[in-house]
Amino acid sequence: MIDFLTHQPAASYLRAAALIVTLGMGVYLSVLGKPLEKTGHGILALELAWTKDRAERIVRSWSAVKDVAIKQVRWDFVFIAGYAVLLFFIALTTEQAAATAGYARLAYVARLAAWGGLLAGVLDCLENIGLLVMLSGSITSATVLATSICAGVKFALAIFVLALAGLTFVLV
Repeated sequence: MIDFLTHQPAASYLRAAALIVTLGMGVYLSVLGKPLEKTGHGILALELAWTKDRAERIVRSWSAVKDVAIKQVRWDFVFIAGYAVLLFFIALTTEQAAATAGYARLAYVARLAAWGGLLAGVLDCLENIGLLVMLSGSITSATVLATSICAGVKFALAIFVLALAGLTFVLV
């Protein structure tokens, strides 16, 4: 299945679409989130709140702009689709480059990282569900912790894929 995605002409269109969606939605979400940032807390603060008290403070600070936060989280699902597919293809390209250069172990890790890119997207979806639950007024310690764990692992996976690609670029 993966070989089919990397060697077909359709893969180029999927890569381009993923890049366009990621960049376009990234800009849109950044602009959309400006009112939240004016309160002193962007959406990232709630993603990584870690404690119920902190999450409650953040959501309270958004009382006048909570609808913006909800809209931003909902639109984030489109961004997730773009960046998860983009990370997947970055890792697959990394795998091909490493394999071609004779770095079999690096190629193997890159193949696993491709799935990690998709997993980052799944975790981000779970995180968004947690954010929407909190924004609806149901803030529990368990929801905040689960949301923050999903966010932390998501960021770690995305950074790993990009760092692996950078390392491969340097080596190859």
